[in-house]
Formats: sequence, C-alpha cells, structure tokens
Amino acid sequence: IRERARVARKISEIAKNVVHGDSEEWRTKAIEGIRSLFDARAVGIFQAPSGSESHLAEWIGEEGWGEDSGWDTFQPFSSNVYLKDSYGYLTRKSDPNAFIGISEKVAALLIISIPGRSHSLGSAVVVLKDELETSSGLAKDLQTLGSILGSSMERSAAEQKMRIAQRMETVGRLAGSIAHDFNNLLTTIMGSSQLLLEENNQSKLDRDLLEDIGRAADHAALLTRKLLVLSRKQVVLLEPVDMNESTRNFAQMANRMVGEKIQVELSPLNSEAFVTADPSNIEQILLNLTVNARDAMPEGGKIKISL
Repeated sequence: IRERARVARKISEIAKNVVHGDSEEWRTKAIEGIRSLFDARAVGIFQAPSGSESHLAEWIGEEGWGEDSGWDTFQPFSSNVYLKDSYGYLTRKSDPNAFIGISEKVAALLIISIPGRSHSLGSAVVVLKDELETSSGLAKDLQTLGSILGSSMERSAAEQKMRIAQRMETVGRLAGSIAHDFNNLLTTIMGSSQLLLEENNQSKLDRDLLEDIGRAADHAALLTRKLLVLSRKQVVLLEPVDMNESTRNFAQMANRMVGEKIQVELSPLNSEAFVTADPSNIEQILLNLTVNARDAMPEGGKIKISL
C-alpha cells in the first residue's frame, strides 16, 4: 500500500509538471520524473509519427550515460512487439536473448506505451538497474502515465502548428505590403514603356527591347498577384487562357532570358487551345521549366516548348 501511494504521488507530480508546464520542456520534465519514479539508469522517449518509424526524441541518464551508450540498441524495444496492453516488461533473467549486446548493468527494461487519439504516438523506454516489484496495480499506473505523455505530446504538436500558422500569417501580411509597393513601381515602368512604344522614331531593336520590358512588367504583375494571394488579399483569378498566345509571349521573353548559348524553340498548336486557369500560374510553370532546362545545359543547347 505504501509503495502504491508513492507511485501515485509521483505520477501526480509528473502530471502537474508536464500538463501544466511549458509545452517546450514537457519531455525533459517527464523523463526526469519517470527516472526518479523507477530509480532508472536512463529513460528515453521514442516518438512515432503516423506511418513512420519511431525515433529518439529526448533522453536522460546517469553520469556516463550518453547517446553512444546504446540508444540504437534500445530503439527496437519501442515497437508494439514488446507491449502487452499499456506496457511491456523484460528482465535479463527471464529473456536473456533480448539483452544480447546490452550492458550487464541493465537488469530490466520497462516499455510504456504512449497512446494518441487516433494512433500510437510512441513509447518511453525505461532502462532499469534492478528488477521491478510488479503488482496488480502496475498496469493501471503505467496506463495513466502513458496517457499523460500522450496528452502532452498532442498538445505540443498542436501548439507548434499554431505557431507555424501565426508565422505564415505574418509572412502573408508582409508579402501583401511588398506586393502593393511593387505594383506602384510596375505602374510607372509599364506606363513609361507604353508611352515610348507609341512614338514612331525607335529602331526595330529599340521597339523589341521596349516590348520585352512591357512583357517582363506584365509577368512581374502576375507574380505580385501571387503574393497577394498568399496574403489572402486577392483571390486566384481563373479565366480562359489561350495557350498558343501565352507560350508565344513567354518564348519571346525567354529567348533573351536564357542567354546566347541556348535557343528557345516554340511549337504551338495549329488550332485554338484554351484552358481555364490563372495566367500567372501558367507563366510560373513555363518559367520554372525553362530555368531548370537552362541550368541543366551549362554548355548551351535548345529548349523546345511544344503544345
């Protein structure tokens, strides 16, 4: 009875420190409490994200115990193979084959299952210097302890997702602000190039360059719309896009973008080719493919865009 009371008190302390403490430090507090509870040589928490193999997330050990002391050796024990209901318990005397390659200082291993709402989240492996005195209430105590660890693990994951969402919202606001300022600059560039095009005293080369400036500015405007979509200040614009015209305009700009050693060749369709899409996405796809192709041909070559 006295031992059960001690265990219950220790589990209560672990719950208080873990559940109501800082979510960033819950693993450290948990394994410190578990090590104290069982007077263990070391304790390691293995996390197992859904559909993936478990990995060591946190550990603590007595002096001289480190990662190179054999946590890789203990990783297989974190699987469900050694679990019976809420825990697994192995001793060197009862199962000597399981302890091959493990230090003689380890008398037993206790594996505590960490349950989640929909799947197992991992397990805690307790490396014991002495065998435990098992009792009828041990399974219930370990089930409670595993539930505490599982709740803390899910809370930590939820808070991490919230922090990521908050950072993305900040990035979105910044992107929206930059997009608006950049649009103001583009308005000047596009207006000035258009005014110059309306004059008739330029050479063919000058007109070609001005047209390239206009197309590049149009492309930049499409990119700023993508930033505005990221900032949730503008919706995705779906409209009929003429793929022949879109690729033709892009190819004219791409010829100068890829450099003199690479030739861009376009093979449009002989018939109309309309798709419903956001024009900025079409140009972004063509740009990504062209840049990748250019980088793959440092000595030069030909990029063929076919529809």
